[in-house]
Amino acid sequence: MPTNTDTSLYKQCSDGIVAVVQGLNLTGLMPGGAVLPAAQVYQRLLLPVDFNNHPLPGVFVTLAPLAEALTGPYLTTTTGTDDVAYPHAITLVTAKNQDLSIDDAVLLCRQQLAGAFHLRRPAELAAACSLFQMSYWEPGTVLDFPMFLGANVWASTMVVRTVVRKGRP
Repeated sequence: MPTNTDTSLYKQCSDGIVAVVQGLNLTGLMPGGAVLPAAQVYQRLLLPVDFNNHPLPGVFVTLAPLAEALTGPYLTTTTGTDDVAYPHAITLVTAKNQDLSIDDAVLLCRQQLAGAFHLRRPAELAAACSLFQMSYWEPGTVLDFPMFLGANVWASTMVVRTVVRKGRP
């Protein structure tokens, strides 16, 4: 499958992450335990300052404020390729900050997301980016306390890195 040369590898991987999250059919966040609608998986540059234009609960796939990383055994070989790990933030956001009980639905969805990406090669990601090799999960903030107080939301973030094998220029 040829790579889409009109779209960056980073954006192709971000598109694939959105498809994976939508395909998980996350339950427990919506009233009555309904499946989170695909339209409430948002792809943005950053988390919004306020959530007025984004119905909650939602999952936000954003660029993570981290550097890309060169990874894998190809750093020491002359194969002419590099494995580049692109960082993405996945943030679950719910409007549940008045109830101080632990929201197990958020924690379960977080667990499902980590399981879907850690040391995996999801088909949706492979379809979005032909150079995609694997993804891995990095721990993040389970409860963003400033957002809890300031934006009146429970925000729970994790980092997913997508590893792409690309030829050297």
